[in-house]
Amino acid sequence: MSPQNRWSIVVRRSRLSSAVVICAAACQPQRQERTTGQAAVDTAAVRATIDSLRAAWEKGVGAGDFKSMITMLADGAVMVGPGGPAWDSLTALGSGAPFPPGATIDITPLEVRVMSPEWAYEFGSSTVTYTPGGTNQARKLRDTYLILFRNTANGWKVYREVASSKAPPKPLLPPK
Repeated sequence: MSPQNRWSIVVRRSRLSSAVVICAAACQPQRQERTTGQAAVDTAAVRATIDSLRAAWEKGVGAGDFKSMITMLADGAVMVGPGGPAWDSLTALGSGAPFPPGATIDITPLEVRVMSPEWAYEFGSSTVTYTPGGTNQARKLRDTYLILFRNTANGWKVYREVASSKAPPKPLLPPK
């Protein structure tokens, strides 16, 4: 066998061995270093902070104190409201504010999860009560929402919210 053929066999075996080692390494379970490298999260403290943000939001809506509500938003926050004719008429009564004077909101969290030291979310429903001008009859609007909270340099803030005018759906799969 020529030296060139021997070198070719060695290179092929070397590549095959490397491929086997890489495949074997890739098939191994992930190491715990990725999850243990994160700082521990005091989930009870995060949930308590989210509870206080929710209560402050309800209070801000009731008082018409939208300046205080803005302080609960992270830089770059995006909020998508439920939409639809009823919600659009509510927004129109606010004259540029998110809620008209005298409105109240009752927020009911269904699930609060802390995902990491930086991220948490809340899924739930809320009821906004307001009285349209020219009437004495209160109107109630319900929605379902998902809020993503971000832990910023200034603490936990609302980073994203998406709401729907539909009621919370039943789970697609039974809980484990």
